[in-house]
Amino acid sequence: MPDRHTSTIVLWTLFIGCLALFAFKGLPWLWPRLFPVPEEASAVAGGSSEVDTGAASPELAMEALRRTLAGLG
Repeated sequence: MPDRHTSTIVLWTLFIGCLALFAFKGLPWLWPRLFPVPEEASAVAGGSSEVDTGAASPELAMEALRRTLAGLG
């Protein structure tokens, strides 16, 4: 019976290792497939959006963030 405790520790270690591997390798691959980010209509049509043109400023960054959050719901 002393081998039973050793095998339990080995099984738990393998389980936690597989869980960690899935968290670091599997989730970054799986997340965009489960929750895709919708593209803007102008980007799909081939036009350029106003956020992409011009110098980056805090106002443009906030506008892009606001549109992204509004698109996500």
